[in-house]
Amino acid sequence: GAMGASGGRRIWTAVLQSLVHHIDQGMSLQQAVQAPRIHVEDGDVMVDGRFEYDTISGLKSRGHNVTIVNPRYDVAPYAEPNGIAVDGADLRSAVYPVAKTTMAVGY
Repeated sequence: GAMGASGGRRIWTAVLQSLVHHIDQGMSLQQAVQAPRIHVEDGDVMVDGRFEYDTISGLKSRGHNVTIVNPRYDVAPYAEPNGIAVDGADLRSAVYPVAKTTMAVGY
């Protein structure tokens, strides 16, 4: 399989979290790329607003500077991953559903 993203400095966190969700947590590729994520840079923690309240409040209670963001089509606070997984003879494609029109293809 393969995975990539657009999004500058935020690419590696999006791709890494998506791969961990897919490989280690057993999510489908589509579930993995659209799962809530975080990005840490310069001491700030950017947290997807889809995380549960307890997760966000736990980060704040530990002293993290948390900014809650809600991804939407016209604002992309995170990189926008997409990927391809091989399932036997089939290719499974997944795209970040909030992103601009994009796709992952393979042969």
